[in-house]
Amino acid sequence: MAAEPPAALRAFESARKALNSGRVEWSALPEGDEARALRFVSRYASNGDMIFERHGDSEGWTVRNPDTGEGFSRYPHFYMIDEKAVWSHRDWTMHVNRWEPDGQEGPWDNRIKDVRALGAYVTSNSLEHKTGLASIWGRDDDPVESWDELQHGDLHIVTGHTRGGARITWHVNAERGWNAERIEYDTGYGLWEAVSTLQEYGGAWFPAETRYYQDGKLQEAVVVRSAAFNVPDDPQRFSLADIAVEPGTHIVAQNRPNISGPDSATWNGEQIVKLSEWLEDRRTGRRDFGPKFKEWRRLGRSPYSTPEEVAAVKLGNRELTTHAVMRRHAGLWERYVRDFIERYKLLDEQKQRAWAVLLECRNEADAVIDRHRPRLTELISKMLAAKEQGEADKERELTAQIKKLRAPVDDIFEQQLKPRLEKLPTRAQRKAAEDAAASQPAATKP
Repeated sequence: MAAEPPAALRAFESARKALNSGRVEWSALPEGDEARALRFVSRYASNGDMIFERHGDSEGWTVRNPDTGEGFSRYPHFYMIDEKAVWSHRDWTMHVNRWEPDGQEGPWDNRIKDVRALGAYVTSNSLEHKTGLASIWGRDDDPVESWDELQHGDLHIVTGHTRGGARITWHVNAERGWNAERIEYDTGYGLWEAVSTLQEYGGAWFPAETRYYQDGKLQEAVVVRSAAFNVPDDPQRFSLADIAVEPGTHIVAQNRPNISGPDSATWNGEQIVKLSEWLEDRRTGRRDFGPKFKEWRRLGRSPYSTPEEVAAVKLGNRELTTHAVMRRHAGLWERYVRDFIERYKLLDEQKQRAWAVLLECRNEADAVIDRHRPRLTELISKMLAAKEQGEADKERELTAQIKKLRAPVDDIFEQQLKPRLEKLPTRAQRKAAEDAAASQPAATKP
């Protein structure tokens, strides 16, 4: 009996830990069925950062309904673990989720796979990154209490005897990077096995395929499509750009209070900055959105959008546009009143009267919109359809009809709101406003 973990298993673990950097394209095949293969990419930087990518099945589905099997999302999903956080990003979207390491754990725990633990245990659960190579040493709930070790040439056969009476046996090949060619877990009432076909990838031995069995029945096969480890030009570290995060992407804190507004976190293509800094960089032309965002805005879809998603986006845009067209006066009028109050430095009583005038005018405008709502909705829908189909003349004609229906609202602004506000300032307030405007430098005058 060996009192300490056998040297063959320690060598197995060390060999896998020595895979410091690299890239592996691999697939998981339920019951070995290539038609149902799920495609993944694992990437490693030499500082310990790792990226896991989900690219979906043969039909491109990355998410399927677990009850019906029907696919409903094709978007590739990227996960990154670095020294700062765990990041989750869906390609072609403008937000990235962040979980800080010392906060509440997120739903990503069992989603991120570490392929370096392939063939390290009798089930593919060892690929979950939080389990990983620790699975070599067996289960915490049934620990190995003693070891046997035999050697037949280059093959080291190590057997661990667990507290519960199970036996787990590794067949470790010393000439093939100390990898396990076979692992067996025998509980006396069930047998689990992992069988690996080993291959050399640029000097590093690694499974080209591992097949997982339960009582002789194939449960899953993991196939490595390509692999390279410890290449000199491997990246030293990863950034958000490495998980397809484009400039202008909003960072959403998941296990910390999320900051909104000008101080919210935004990726500018090189580092995380405040939203206010990003907006200023865009205004001055120093930075701009990435090509995917621009393409999505141009087409209204991404390469992964399903017909249902495109229809939902169109419907949402139409609803937003309809609301904006019908209610655009509300925001404009409120801004006008605020500017008016500021320009003339109105006193509290005058402010209250100004807001009362706004409320009366807005109520009257809303009544006009409500009377024409069915017709406006119809015209806006037709106008948007004409715009989508590139029918410029029809779009202009429908826009003119919408403007005509809204004309009474514009009249309320010109004939009621503005004249009634003009009666509020005193002569002294008007004189002060004129003097302040005259003293402004020419470049700052409106």
